[in-house]
Amino acid sequence: MKRIVTAVLSFLLVFSLAVVAYADVIIDIDDWSIAKTPSNRAWEICSYNGADTEITLLDSYGLLNVTSLGPQAFANNESITAVTMNQHLQSVKEYAFLNSAVSTIVLNKNLYHIGRGAFSGTALLKEINLQDTGVQAIEEYTFLNSGLESIVIPDTVQMIGTGAFMQCTDLTKAEIPDTVTSIADDAFYGCSNLTIYANSGSYAIEYAQSHDIPYSAIETVTYILGDADHDSTISVLDATAIQKYLAMLLPDEDGWINMAGSVDGLALNVTHATYIQKHLAMIDVPYAIGSVVTVDNV
Repeated sequence: MKRIVTAVLSFLLVFSLAVVAYADVIIDIDDWSIAKTPSNRAWEICSYNGADTEITLLDSYGLLNVTSLGPQAFANNESITAVTMNQHLQSVKEYAFLNSAVSTIVLNKNLYHIGRGAFSGTALLKEINLQDTGVQAIEEYTFLNSGLESIVIPDTVQMIGTGAFMQCTDLTKAEIPDTVTSIADDAFYGCSNLTIYANSGSYAIEYAQSHDIPYSAIETVTYILGDADHDSTISVLDATAIQKYLAMLLPDEDGWINMAGSVDGLALNVTHATYIQKHLAMIDVPYAIGSVVTVDNV
């Protein structure tokens, strides 16, 4: 199996050498090398030439925005560990971070495309948040042999391509939405510790079953924020339930006290009981106590 991954990575690296071809002259500006996109209406980053290890991508130059990160822009870079995308970036192209040392990636809401093999071989990349992006597909070999431990696929995605998560041996959880209707047979090849989480009856569950991958159906839970005693009303009993739980006088076997009682989403503490008491006394609190909340229980 290791030979297979090494061969794939070698193929990607050799293949990627032919990818970069800029029609316009590359311009060096500060620590960046950039070139015009084919439309001549924006810039694409070719490479970073500075010494910083944590960077934010160049936002614009002249009157034009930087909207794409070019092929191999950070490939084999062993210095840069953290990259924050600029607000205009729409595309991360092929092999952009291939075999790099990057461990932190901050994406943006305008990103809709991540190219083939973009994060292949990023062994130090343990997590990446795709949920706030508009990414439409997880293309082939995108995260091949990366260090990802979990991934939540956003509901903008419809397809997961060949070898997308191949040999991600640390990947234990992949949450896949109903919008995904195509997953390549080898998308999760070698992910020996993986469990797929998806809605009952979804394509992802069918895929997991047919490929002998452990899976778990996601259940939707609805509760009233602050209803710690689970009686469908907000009263002083909810504050009391929180206080008793914190004093280890009341168990929370089903997790309801922690879920409904934490009105700010933080670890349950005595302040949450105080918030409920203030709400009952009609004193303004910064949380919508009494509102109905629906979440996926994974």
